Amino acid sequence: MALEFGVDPNAVNSTGDTALHYAAMSGNLDLVEKLIAASASLNVANDHGNIPLHYSCFWRHEHISRFLIEKGELVTAVNSFQKSPLDRAGPELSAALLEFAQQCGQETSAQVQLPTRNFEEAESIARIRFLIKNAPSWQVSSNLLDFQELLASPSPFASVYKGEWSGFQVAIKQPHPHIQENKQMTSNMELDILDKQVTMMRDLFHVNLLPILAGCTERGNWCLVTEFQPVGNLGLLLQDPAYSMDQYQAIRFAVETCRGVAFLHENGIPHGALKPSNILVTDDGGIRITDYGLSKVKAFRGSYGGAQIFEPHWIAPEIFLEEPHPDKDIRPADVYAFGMVLFMIVTRLLPFESMHPMAIGHKVVTQSLRPTMPYFVPEHLSKLISLCWQQDHTRRPLIGQVLPILEKLHS
Repeated sequence: MALEFGVDPNAVNSTGDTALHYAAMSGNLDLVEKLIAASASLNVANDHGNIPLHYSCFWRHEHISRFLIEKGELVTAVNSFQKSPLDRAGPELSAALLEFAQQCGQETSAQVQLPTRNFEEAESIARIRFLIKNAPSWQVSSNLLDFQELLASPSPFASVYKGEWSGFQVAIKQPHPHIQENKQMTSNMELDILDKQVTMMRDLFHVNLLPILAGCTERGNWCLVTEFQPVGNLGLLLQDPAYSMDQYQAIRFAVETCRGVAFLHENGIPHGALKPSNILVTDDGGIRITDYGLSKVKAFRGSYGGAQIFEPHWIAPEIFLEEPHPDKDIRPADVYAFGMVLFMIVTRLLPFESMHPMAIGHKVVTQSLRPTMPYFVPEHLSKLISLCWQQDHTRRPLIGQVLPILEKLHS
């Protein structure tokens, strides 16, 4: 199935219809279930204001209509002609679905007008993707990049700016000056490695990966350009007491993060720096992983020693013990990091929160220290997290083995 290869379940055609619209129209309940399990968004209105429930009701697919209502499709959503799904269902089916929606807890007294597509935004995304595919090189002149605003939570090795490139709002990651001045980190050999890695990564596409749009390797101006995600990163969101998150959204974060990492690993690419600050959240609650595939590029990963000092929470014990060779398979370390990320998603606690960073690495290596699991974490999730962060990296599961377990919870 195309979803297994990273196809975006929320991609739209020229009239704003998603795959879920077509599945609801066709009467294929199995496909509807798989799309929703793959994080297809509900209550997405096409250019005429119709949501998938409009289609299933119009074609009298009662089994699909009930499933969509149970998952949260609104019976009160009206299209551009002020018609709700129930208006399309016929009297008998309409009455049955209205009663079912009320049993599911829907408020049915007032109509809801859902927003249709923002054509400027859709056109902008299409133009960005076109630029990626048709540009002869990923490298651009620094004169074309407008650095506008330093964003929160810069890494110990680089700063991230909100900026503009070719008329698009973008994020620009730039190594700190002391790193750019280090000739060992910005040598011709490092430039060749960066060029190889970025060229390879720009040929990859997965809905849960943030694409690299462009970059600059002029002396003193090394940087990478990606799409800008205004919501911010997962770490900040999880630690914001004002952010409300139910269990379904938590598992969605976990599933989509796991899908992105699994796609990288299937293509032989370790992330190398998986942590909540490198996991961005989209406007609709989806996940976009950034900073992947740069573990071989010194200017963007800094030194492993620096990572151990500043951000030891996500680092596997074997990484503390030695400076990994560029060709060493560090994908098991990604699985360890994912276990820590999953811990933070389900608990909303920073691993080792009360410990000094300098003490974390020592105790992780010498005492196999791990965060204390709160009582409220379900046993099956606790066991899965513990498998991911095992001390012996050869005993950790592959990320592709973790994914179906999480997807089953999400379905």
